Amino acid sequence: LPPAEGVAVLEPVAKETDDPDVFAELGTLQNLVKAGSGDAMIEKAGAAYDELFAKLPSGYADHAGWFWVTTGNDPKKALTAAQKNIGVRQTADAYELLIAAAEAAKDTAVLCTALKGAKALKYSTPPLKERVRQLDGKAGCGD
Repeated sequence: LPPAEGVAVLEPVAKETDDPDVFAELGTLQNLVKAGSGDAMIEKAGAAYDELFAKLPSGYADHAGWFWVTTGNDPKKALTAAQKNIGVRQTADAYELLIAAAEAAKDTAVLCTALKGAKALKYSTPPLKERVRQLDGKAGCGD
């Protein structure tokens, strides 16, 4: 869908939900249609993620982490959420988030630990394998 059509679909949904994923996506699309027009919706998403992550950190660590590493543009919060997430689930998706958050936060120590863990996974994914390959020898891990 073009951004304007996505806005038309999501605006009524956003009025009936408290889902921060909807707010974040709507804000992003609104900003694509007109710069700055979705900023309030993105702030609403951030506030909702703050509240949900505070109440149920294990349950919202992945969604909150991805929001903060991308749309929310808060690497420190992203890294906190990603570290909580990897503590609960050591999956390929959790390592992808941790690597992205560590890169955004410029935390080489966490990045190196995440890469080591990702390499040791029994069940990886093609995107994770590719990201590890891209960073191998370039992340400053002494390898």
